[in-house]
Amino acid sequence: MFRLALLACFATANAYLWPNPALDQVDSLLYEILPGTTGIASFVQPCNTFSAFGGTNSGRSNAADWIRTAYHDMATHNITDGTGGMDASIRFAEEQARLENPGTGFGNTLSVLAGFSTRYVSIADILAIGTVIAVEECGGPQIPFRDGRVDATEPNFPGVPEPEQPLLPALPSC
Repeated sequence: MFRLALLACFATANAYLWPNPALDQVDSLLYEILPGTTGIASFVQPCNTFSAFGGTNSGRSNAADWIRTAYHDMATHNITDGTGGMDASIRFAEEQARLENPGTGFGNTLSVLAGFSTRYVSIADILAIGTVIAVEECGGPQIPFRDGRVDATEPNFPGVPEPEQPLLPALPSC
């Protein structure tokens, strides 16, 4: 009986199958960070690197733009109705044109990061990967990453606090 139960466990076990293009691409983006390469990390090495999108540096950095973009994308999440979140809806012009989303930081972020998306890795996952890399490359903590985000098909509802508004009233919806 024990042998039969053990055999049943082995028959239903799911193992990592190599190669797995989806997992391999995510791993490559996250962990193959070498100086002098052209991966995502090359855009935040050193941490104050800025790829000018329609302008000059003026004290900005890609890392800061990427973290801000991720926040503005995920801050629309509404736990009550399950809408919004980190879904790359920030890429839509309608969402970028709102008063709550001023500046060229979103365009800068998307011009760098969106090109790394593939049929296996969504733009939403690329924004999350970019944020993880930006934080870690700039001396922040290591952030656990889980992939599988689905890209939005339309802009999310407004709801990100504007720069002059306090952050706390927006947090209950997250």
